[in-house]
Amino acid sequence: MHISQQITALRKEGNLDDAEKLASSAFEENMDNKFFQSAYGWVIYFRLKNIPEDLQAKKITHGKSISLLNYYINLYVKFNLIDKPDLLHSMILMQVLKIDKDWDRLLGFAKWWGVDNFRQEDYKPLELQNGKKIASLNLRFYYRIGRALCSQYLSINDELREWAEEQLELILSQNKEDQWLRLYNCKLMLLKGDSEGALKSIKQIIKKKNQEFWAWSLLGDIITVNDSKKAILCYQHAINLSKIPTAVVNVREKLAKLLALQNKHPEAIVQIIKALELRKKLGSNKISNDLTQMINSNWYKEHLNTKLPKEIDVSNQVIDIIYVDDDLVLKTGVVDNQNQTKKLAHVSFGPDNGVVLMHHQFSKISNVGIGAIINVFFEEGSHSPIRWKRADQSLIDGLLNEFTGILEQVPEKDFGFIRTTLKESIFVPPDLMYQMKDKVKSKVTCRAILVLDKSKGKEGWKALCEIETICEF
Repeated sequence: MHISQQITALRKEGNLDDAEKLASSAFEENMDNKFFQSAYGWVIYFRLKNIPEDLQAKKITHGKSISLLNYYINLYVKFNLIDKPDLLHSMILMQVLKIDKDWDRLLGFAKWWGVDNFRQEDYKPLELQNGKKIASLNLRFYYRIGRALCSQYLSINDELREWAEEQLELILSQNKEDQWLRLYNCKLMLLKGDSEGALKSIKQIIKKKNQEFWAWSLLGDIITVNDSKKAILCYQHAINLSKIPTAVVNVREKLAKLLALQNKHPEAIVQIIKALELRKKLGSNKISNDLTQMINSNWYKEHLNTKLPKEIDVSNQVIDIIYVDDDLVLKTGVVDNQNQTKKLAHVSFGPDNGVVLMHHQFSKISNVGIGAIINVFFEEGSHSPIRWKRADQSLIDGLLNEFTGILEQVPEKDFGFIRTTLKESIFVPPDLMYQMKDKVKSKVTCRAILVLDKSKGKEGWKALCEIETICEF
């Protein structure tokens, strides 16, 4: 049995240690053998595969994981007889991408691995056991190039930097709408001093991905120098949007620094405390110099034991950073429904035309009373609302009017009508009828909206509320 077969047999038996010992001892004599390189290569793959698992189980430290990664990659790059493209070559890359997001040798390894060595399968999204799909190996490769380029921009040599920039530019031209590629490109522009281009780019991203915390965080980074107050809003909004608290620990530290510079010390302390808590959860004792200085400051000690403020919702304020009213299409409508169960408000623009505003997306819309008139803003050609604000008017001719008349309840029914002196009949729905049950046969004034009765195919007026209870914010 050839040595390569022995190594493979030991590996498949689960005896990885003996497989590696055998391969290592036979290295010098068999290095020019294609089958030996392949057999040893698969041993290396499984060693790499074990690194993140051992790290998570705390069998090894982070420093040890990097040492092992360097050792096995240094070994693998000597295997010049491995077929490319090849399953083993792709699997090695896959494991490297899993081990450490900030590996300082990533760009050099990526260039050596080769952008032309992907298999057809590597361009397809990967489906996990739970049914969730993640980006293809090819795209994840370029994501990591973008990340490494941005984080190591000043520390890598010119040749490697130019190569990485070329790769990012090329893949972005092929995937113009990919949010992560656009993110790294935006960061790159900022690093290269093109703050205007970076600002334009991130605004375009946010217009399509306005619920992504990382986009708002980056916007804060871009505008910090010129407008720290708006940057504070961006960082706070990013924190509010994040579904994973530990993902925004750095954002909290940046926010704390800006708040402190504006002498908003209690607010800064809130962010410092939360940042320290998150660092602890992450198992990191590393504290930035900025954070250390703030903790050791007089103002920190002075305000630490005082009543600290709560974090606030700034979603309606940050939209103004991205849009101005003149850039948007305005529609004026009436809040005709508040569904607290589904956490949404419905705004009517006409008898058969309206839009839904979700409570979590639009600040304070849940507090707007039925019958209130608001302005809703849209991008040109889009049906997705961008923002809203209260309107100055109290009525909308032909859509929202006031009516006075006698309240009548339909016998044996839970609804009724308001009969005006002009012989108009204003429908009173059951929920409002119940609120006004003590006023049956009395004169009432209500605010009513024009609606379409689809069953009858005609329009009519429906009471929303009594005039006395209208528009409570």
